[in-house]
Amino acid sequence: MQKKVLAVLVPELMAGRPGIDWEFTETIDGLAIDLRPALAPGRCARVAVSESTEIFSYSFAGYHVAEFAYDLEEKQEVLEDKINEAVAAVLGPTQILLEWAGQQVVRSAIGHDASGKAPAQFTTSFPLSRLWWWARGKRFRREVLTFPALANAE
Repeated sequence: MQKKVLAVLVPELMAGRPGIDWEFTETIDGLAIDLRPALAPGRCARVAVSESTEIFSYSFAGYHVAEFAYDLEEKQEVLEDKINEAVAAVLGPTQILLEWAGQQVVRSAIGHDASGKAPAQFTTSFPLSRLWWWARGKRFRREVLTFPALANAE
């Protein structure tokens, strides 16, 4: 993978986001970017890129989603998409739906609505572990996390 090319691209992608503090870290297997709004540093989203598996992911408040990308142009596009999704999540308004089986999140969903209303659509992630818990007849516990829009976020 072209880790150095993507690492150089990160400051360029973040330059147009003055209300977002970010920290870039090179990991053993790739890179990670932690994004926090300056007005609410407790809201942290992480965008991670794995060099060996070519997986691009982002996570926020228990929600996690991953995507594959193989050629350089596609990798740059997916990295930009994940950063955009992470920024939208931390700025709000965002709702996260978590479904728990014991101490493990087995389903997560995220919704954004710039108008401030409850999101009409959610993007959902179903890990394979959810199927295992469901097949065993276990009950799930649902949790909804709401993050209001930040005033003057930009």
